Amino acid sequence: MSSYMLIAHWLACIWYSIGKSEAVSGIEYGWLFRLGRELHSPFRYVAPPENWTLHLARHSLMGGNVSSALASYSGFNDTAGNVTARLAEWGLFGGPPHQALYVSALYFTTSSITSVGFGNIAANSTNEKIFSIVVMVIGGEFSWHILLPQTDRLPSPLM
Repeated sequence: MSSYMLIAHWLACIWYSIGKSEAVSGIEYGWLFRLGRELHSPFRYVAPPENWTLHLARHSLMGGNVSSALASYSGFNDTAGNVTARLAEWGLFGGPPHQALYVSALYFTTSSITSVGFGNIAANSTNEKIFSIVVMVIGGEFSWHILLPQTDRLPSPLM
């Protein structure tokens, strides 16, 4: 049982990481965004300013570092020259508490390992679907290794 829960925990962490990386990328149809809407605590993604990476690349080619590049970019400076104030204005905000996200991720992985899932937390993006397939295969293998030794105890039909 402890190995089952350990595997479920690891898979839940991977499932959360997939959802978080897609949410940070602005993919709003992933499982995290859907869960946030269902729990009435939606995530909000604010895209970074246009062309900020181009400026960063130009500055780093000239031998500068990231902080000096951002400081020299007017899109990140306020009137006082404060760089960090503007950096906090884009990214992923809001959403359910981390405890709810972990429990939901663990629920998804345990229901996918033991069966084919329940459906209320579903894979929507390509990465989520690929991971779900892997979890179902792991669940099938896990069940096979648990149930196979039990078949040795069944009476033979030839007796």
